Amino acid sequence: MDDLETRELRYFVAVAEELHFGRVAQRLGIAQPPLSRAIRQLEHRLGVRLLDRDRRGVALTDAGGVLLRDARVALDAVAAAARRTRRAADLQRPLVLVTKAGAWQWPDHVAVPVADAPDITTVLAWPAGHRSPALAALTRTAAGLRKTPPAASTRRAPTRSPD
Repeated sequence: MDDLETRELRYFVAVAEELHFGRVAQRLGIAQPPLSRAIRQLEHRLGVRLLDRDRRGVALTDAGGVLLRDARVALDAVAAAARRTRRAADLQRPLVLVTKAGAWQWPDHVAVPVADAPDITTVLAWPAGHRSPALAALTRTAAGLRKTPPAASTRRAPTRSPD
């Protein structure tokens, strides 16, 4: 079996969702015959009928339903890969800051690029003077220097004495 092309999958998903070749062709900005040909070629390559066509309209077959579900996932994955690739090449990545109310006064922080999401930089912030092995381990985990977060520590973080 030959590889499937994203163009074919986009065409198929559009027809399977709309169940009308004419409207889909108009929406995609192509003529109806090339759209119909692309779907027939996809069916031929897969060796299955994806759509039932008759004078009353178009209906999805069971095999077409399976391809529709999987094609949506595949197209989403291809789009996500393209987005991540473009963002990885961007030298000025967007900064995502997650904080809680009142945390704006916390002066100690570290920016950590997240290993599995190069398009995201996480900023970890903590109260001034607060250092803990758990925070250091979390920073290493977020940066991809450690595969799994450490087990929860039974030690309590140091607390400040009231002034």
